[in-house]
Amino acid sequence: MFNQLPKLIEGWDPPCMPIPSRLIQETIRISMMKGEISAVSLEQSIQSDLDSHANMIVLGKHCFIISYSGKYIDVNAFADAVGGLAQVPIVDAAITYDCPYTHKSWLLIVRNVLYVESMDRNLIPPFILREAGLIVNDKPKIHCNNPTEDDHTIQDKKTGLFIKLNLDGVFSYFDSRKPTHDDLLNADTVVITPEGTSWDPHSEHYSLNEDTFTDYEGNMMTSSYIQNNLIEEQDIPAIDCADVNAVLAAHYEASAQSDFCDNVACTISAIASSSHIYCIQCTLLCLTCCFLFRHGK
Repeated sequence: MFNQLPKLIEGWDPPCMPIPSRLIQETIRISMMKGEISAVSLEQSIQSDLDSHANMIVLGKHCFIISYSGKYIDVNAFADAVGGLAQVPIVDAAITYDCPYTHKSWLLIVRNVLYVESMDRNLIPPFILREAGLIVNDKPKIHCNNPTEDDHTIQDKKTGLFIKLNLDGVFSYFDSRKPTHDDLLNADTVVITPEGTSWDPHSEHYSLNEDTFTDYEGNMMTSSYIQNNLIEEQDIPAIDCADVNAVLAAHYEASAQSDFCDNVACTISAIASSSHIYCIQCTLLCLTCCFLFRHGK
């Protein structure tokens, strides 16, 4: 029996495909017959690099493909002169991480990732890991004033996953390998990518949400103006531009209230400097207006 893997990928494959558990068993059986998956011995260990410039996870040849999405994209390099890759498949896959301290193997499940068979290493953006709820402390210990065991690590508090990061020159990475038959049967499973049937790295809602935390002067908004709207999994398909507009409207309203209060303060200051007779009355009036504006009266 497989552990959590069939439950995790239930419904991932197209309707025409067999049920996931049978599909995976058949895939493993064929792969073992071809020698693509080792039944006992460990596979070659390779680097999985943290790449903040990549906007999707890119896996190389040292992974296990769970399913193909049937989708392909063209990948561009950092400059047109370098060229790119055409028709790169989007897959759901798995890699294995072996903890050097506990000697425990973890099966890391990744969804909606690019598969480039010619690559010898993997590229993993820290942003995606954080979106999935993982803690990514990617600052090297050599850059920390008081380094601890938690620095330069990737952690998942729910499962106990703890990955110590290493440095290859200036790049952070961890060792991973292609899963063996035993890994797929027995290793603890952790999904390290966000849930959902797709991943859109070009979505504007990331930058829009980020902008709501500061006002027009770049200062942090007070907690009363910052709304943390948690999105449930069942709500993901319903997210559209209306939700983005609502976030923007809330941000603009908070900024307007902040501007109004600033204007009130300037008015009070001007009255106090020009007239001492009406200072108290006008101050009380302005403060009353500010209170009513804040509470929508």
